[in-house]
Amino acid sequence: MLELRPGKFIYIPLAMVALAAKIGALISHALLDPATWQMLRCCNTSASDNTMKLLKRKPRAVMSWQMIILRCSLAAVWLKAGIVSAGIYSVDKNYALLERTGITGRLATWTLYSVAIVDIYSGLAT
Repeated sequence: MLELRPGKFIYIPLAMVALAAKIGALISHALLDPATWQMLRCCNTSASDNTMKLLKRKPRAVMSWQMIILRCSLAAVWLKAGIVSAGIYSVDKNYALLERTGITGRLATWTLYSVAIVDIYSGLAT
């Protein structure tokens, strides 16, 4: 089984999150607004009755060997994305995509290869 360290958590008081949601209502395309905050606070899970009917058994946890396969698959996706971004895919087309977002010149080169390195590192870290 994979030996993972416990995750790190930051406690944010609910009042601060509610305030951030109100501020989000004033910002176009904000990820947190009163509607998303309400959804996150209540009823975002459901009973497993329908799943049990469909499976004709109780849902089971993912087995350790399945977790390894899932992690390796995810790592392969990250590694492939990094390698493709770094040069297998036409670098000129990558620059054209970056230019559409307003990133040009030396910043585009730095961005392209930085993102490729982050992708590769994410694959190795997975």
